[in-house]
Amino acid sequence: MEQNYIKLVIVGESGVGKTQILNSYCFGLAPQVVDDFTIGCDYVLKRVLLNGKFLKLQIWDVSGAERESPLMKIYLKGALGIIFVFDATNEMSRQQLVKWQNVIYQYVDEYNGRHIPFLIVQNKMDLIQQYDEQNSQQFLQQFCQTFGFFDGVQCSAYDNQGLKNVFETMVDEIIRRDLVELQLKKNESKISKLQIEDKGLKLKQKSRCS
Repeated sequence: MEQNYIKLVIVGESGVGKTQILNSYCFGLAPQVVDDFTIGCDYVLKRVLLNGKFLKLQIWDVSGAERESPLMKIYLKGALGIIFVFDATNEMSRQQLVKWQNVIYQYVDEYNGRHIPFLIVQNKMDLIQQYDEQNSQQFLQQFCQTFGFFDGVQCSAYDNQGLKNVFETMVDEIIRRDLVELQLKKNESKISKLQIEDKGLKLKQKSRCS
C-alpha cells in the first residue's frame, strides 16, 4: 500500500541551484543558464521507489527572496524535512544558511517532541577545479555538527552527481525518525478534535432552538 506524500522544502540563497536540483532530479532536465530566479514558491510531485517501497514526494522550491516573507509559515506547513542548499563556489551562500535555519525554526512542526531533519546540500561541485579544505566532505560535516544539521551531502545539478543521494539521505532520516506515522497520527487527532467540537457546536445550537 502506498504511503501518503512526504513534503520536503528546499531553501537557500538565490542562484545556488535549488530549481536546477529539482528539475534534474524530478524531470531529468539538463540545467540551463538563466538570468531569472524563482518567484515566490513552486512545488512538484515525484513518485519514487526507495528501499522497496513506493513513496510520493512533494518537493517545494522556495525563492531566495522569501526568507523574511510572512508566507514562509505557509510554505513550511506540514514539511517533514528541510533541504538547505548552498553554492560550493560562493562562501557567502553557505554562511547565509544559518540565517535560513533561524527563520525556519520558528515555523516547522514537531512530532511527539521530535524535530524534522535539516540537511545541507553543497551544490555545483562540478565547478571546483582543485582541492580546497572548505569544499571537503570533512569540513561540511563539521559545519553540520556545529550548527545542528543532521548531515551534509555534496552534489552537482549540472552533471546529476549525487542528486539521488540527496533525497534518499533525507527520506531515510525521515523514516528513521518515524515522522510519517507521527504526522499521520497528529493529523488524525486534529480531525477528531474538530469533529467533536463541531458536534458540540451543533448540539448547542439545537438546544437554543428548543
